[in-house]
Amino acid sequence: SFLLHGDLHGLFVGIAYSYKLAFGVIVYSIFSIYLKYKLISISVLTKYIVFSGILYSLIVFLSDLLGISFGSHGEGLGSKGVFASGNGLGLYVGLCFLLLICSHKKFTLTYFFSFVLMSYVLLGLMTRASIALLFLGVVLFIIRSPRKYRIPFYMAITLLVFIFVDKLADVI
Repeated sequence: SFLLHGDLHGLFVGIAYSYKLAFGVIVYSIFSIYLKYKLISISVLTKYIVFSGILYSLIVFLSDLLGISFGSHGEGLGSKGVFASGNGLGLYVGLCFLLLICSHKKFTLTYFFSFVLMSYVLLGLMTRASIALLFLGVVLFIIRSPRKYRIPFYMAITLLVFIFVDKLADVI
């Protein structure tokens, strides 16, 4: 293809996309073999994935605190920390957020910290994907949570909506 169009930039973009596609296929193949031969359990794999989402969220949070984060939409609305893609980060942290909610049966302090941290990052990204996954996660959390946690959760959601109403209105 490069020989036909002769554009070096197009060649590098093609190589980058090929690498991303090959990486996904290789990771899937390796994990399916690991799961098939019981070299790793699905619960351990889920813990690793959720932990990586927490780690990414922590990096975004710390870069926000240090003032070295980049905007998701240029300068202004949203913060993607030091990462290159706000949409990619939103999808990854959002899926880790959903795995966190689905995989935990007990409401511990670590679970609560992880939930709040990932929620902060998803809301702070201000991309449509991150907001949609945050909304889906909150609904899933409400469905799965014991009744005694629902009223404080509703109050916290109401407080967050009032705090971020201007930013949410800009995104919507």
